[in-house]
Amino acid sequence: MDPPREMAALPGLIQLAFHRLAPTGGNAEDDEQATTSAIGRLPREMWKLILEDLVNAGDEWGFNLSQEIVKMCAVANDAPWDSDWNAACGDEGWIYDHANQILGLYRDYPNWAAFKVWLERHRNSLRDHDLEPEGGIHPVPAHLLDAPQVLPPAWWTSPKVYFKRCMSEWRFGDVDLRSYYRNPRRYYRPWSRAFMAQELLREPYNFRQLNFDGMLYAFHRDFHDDYVYLAKIVVAASPHELARVTRSIRWTMNETTNEEVFDVVGGDGQRNATTFPEYADIAEIAVKGAGITLRYVPGSLNHDGTRTSVPPIPEYTELAMHAVKGDGFALQHVPGSLTFRQETPVADPVPGYKEIAKAAVTAYPYILQWVPGVMNVRAVAGPHTTRTSTRGVTDDDFVEIAQAAVKELATRGRETEHMLVNYIPPHLQAQVRAVLQ
Repeated sequence: MDPPREMAALPGLIQLAFHRLAPTGGNAEDDEQATTSAIGRLPREMWKLILEDLVNAGDEWGFNLSQEIVKMCAVANDAPWDSDWNAACGDEGWIYDHANQILGLYRDYPNWAAFKVWLERHRNSLRDHDLEPEGGIHPVPAHLLDAPQVLPPAWWTSPKVYFKRCMSEWRFGDVDLRSYYRNPRRYYRPWSRAFMAQELLREPYNFRQLNFDGMLYAFHRDFHDDYVYLAKIVVAASPHELARVTRSIRWTMNETTNEEVFDVVGGDGQRNATTFPEYADIAEIAVKGAGITLRYVPGSLNHDGTRTSVPPIPEYTELAMHAVKGDGFALQHVPGSLTFRQETPVADPVPGYKEIAKAAVTAYPYILQWVPGVMNVRAVAGPHTTRTSTRGVTDDDFVEIAQAAVKELATRGRETEHMLVNYIPPHLQAQVRAVLQ
């Protein structure tokens, strides 16, 4: 049933957002009517912004969003930008079309017109696999087959019907994450990915429930795309969940040898590099959110820099740069850095190490102590007279990195002499000090 064309009161969220549009007079009823009139004159783009605000306001789609859209359509009939009310709120209404899009119910398609391409390609399969027979939601009892039937349209017939179908399942269906990704009908229910994303936004920790082999290497390419989409959402909400993403490395303590060992999520890293090239995009989201999650990226060192993992992935330099810009301490995981005790690096520097180190000391100047060639500042007592290993870092490189650290201290109004005297080798102090002149 279409929503009523008129309503007595505005939905609370809309009234709150646009209360300034209404004149403030002494008569509350007049003010309410003025507000209704003002909202009815809102341009189409403003209605889209309202929809986005509604989506961001809460995660109970069925309880909040669907009711608010119905209420919005109750005032849309007076809007001058759409003389035909059906253009906004009818079966093909753009309000429902836009709601489906921003909720992710169209998967990667931008609108209903584009989504129909997917629907047309799978029309016969949808009829075969969905619980809804063509032209209706519920099967007709045998004794009523001869009676006149007026059944609701199937969910793939219009944006409005599709929206209602999705909201109905969200409110009353089984949206458990595990049951959804294991459901053999999921491929034929395009809203499934949006439902799984919604559950993971509530509990990112549950990402580990997904069977990455079953999704990445499934017969349907859509399942692979689902995994990538969900992984991006999860690491954006909880960056450390990168540790659960296929191709990541995880360090654990071997209780027998009391040494750190690593394993690659998903097993064969080479196979995953070929079939899961989207990993770098997911890792980039994670390291931008929390730089220290670089520790999970293939190629990184363990927590104290004493052990290597697998060879760095091709995108490692770029990911390391993003990581250290947000958290200078991420430099300790970059191959080429000193160990925690300032011992010789266990690996040669990755390409671009100098620029990575400069970005790291700009974020946290005293992380300079991890850069090869620095003075051994972990000496127990007395002046620091011993220089650490210079493996892979020339004097010229070290000067540039140290200058970035000293300059940042000065920019922050911090004292620089302590670093110059204690961290910089004596024969390079004059060159480093020059940056302050």
